[in-house]
Amino acid sequence: MSFTVSKNGRLALLNVATQGVHLWDLQDRVLVRKYQGVTQGFYTIHSCFGGHNEDFIASGSEDHKVYIWHRRGELPIAELTGHTRTVNCVSWNPAIPGLMASASDDGTVRIWGPAPFLDSQEADGVNENSSNMDS
Repeated sequence: MSFTVSKNGRLALLNVATQGVHLWDLQDRVLVRKYQGVTQGFYTIHSCFGGHNEDFIASGSEDHKVYIWHRRGELPIAELTGHTRTVNCVSWNPAIPGLMASASDDGTVRIWGPAPFLDSQEADGVNENSSNMDS
């Protein structure tokens, strides 16, 4: 089991063996939500709050993925793949809300962020160059 508290001290994330990630309201002393998707049974996995206003939750998993949820929803909004073993720890960048890191038993640390932005003109240019290279 692992435990982390939100910046304002009101909410706590608990990773509970065989039960996954739970969100607790420490002031009201109630279970707010159980997040779905993550696999946890044997290894200690650390989750975290992140994004703007800590509106998102991230967790590693024994199925080699990183899961991201909006704090108000139980189903993941993203599943990040790339590790080849259990993902033990995730951490959101405190200065850049769209950037996070994950660490795995595969011996790697991966940095995750938004996909690069291409405006429509750049995308058209890429497509034109690709087709020219084929001809």
